[in-house]
Amino acid sequence: SLADHPIRSPYPRGTRKRLMKNRFLVCNIGWMDKYDGLGKGVKIVGGASFIKKKGWGNEIYNFRRYKGHFCGGLFPGRFKGYDKSINIDNIGALQGHDEIHGVTVIWTAPRPSGGTFVVGWYKNATVYRTEQDAPPRSRRQIPKRKSESCGYYVEANAKDGKLLENDLRTLEVPRFKKGGMGISSVWFAHRTPLGRKFLRKVTPLIQMGSPLKKLQKKKSKLSLPRQSDLEQRQKIERLAMEATTRWYE
Repeated sequence: SLADHPIRSPYPRGTRKRLMKNRFLVCNIGWMDKYDGLGKGVKIVGGASFIKKKGWGNEIYNFRRYKGHFCGGLFPGRFKGYDKSINIDNIGALQGHDEIHGVTVIWTAPRPSGGTFVVGWYKNATVYRTEQDAPPRSRRQIPKRKSESCGYYVEANAKDGKLLENDLRTLEVPRFKKGGMGISSVWFAHRTPLGRKFLRKVTPLIQMGSPLKKLQKKKSKLSLPRQSDLEQRQKIERLAMEATTRWYE
């Protein structure tokens, strides 16, 4: 079993036990509202350079249901003309195994106005080392190439998936700084102090199902919060702390 093969990691033992109780993988993709395919007025922006060239990416179907499941695509890059694999050994895959189960996959994307933010997640997901072919009749056709379909690297039960509305995508990802997410679309956040700090922020969000606040326009400095708003924030913050405590127990 996986418990018989502990993961060798460079961070302190106590932190490893807390964070690796649930394995994490952070995947950066292009920005969309629904991730349910392209269409009139529906497009994908940002993400891999491939998207800028082609106008699409495998992630365009990440939240399209197929037989009660989500199939998550991404673009880990290319090497000598072939798609790169995901080094799932870094999240605990056994030697020689091409998939790992029970992973929390956090989907992030660059907001068109700036910054990279959490847009959703899959809990209890299966992550594959190499790209998998789209299931038959899963409606994952490549735009303008109906005979070909978008593959995927991640699979999860739809009930374990969550896509945040645009105004709830408020948790920013540390990027292009020491220990943060870099140019790669795959980030093993548990391997750096900054990454572990990010995971400690995102876990209560996943437990609660939504962020503590929505993206709002700036208010006048003279305006004061209503008492009901203050009480609501305090209640949410208390629930977040309780969720974090349960997560790490």
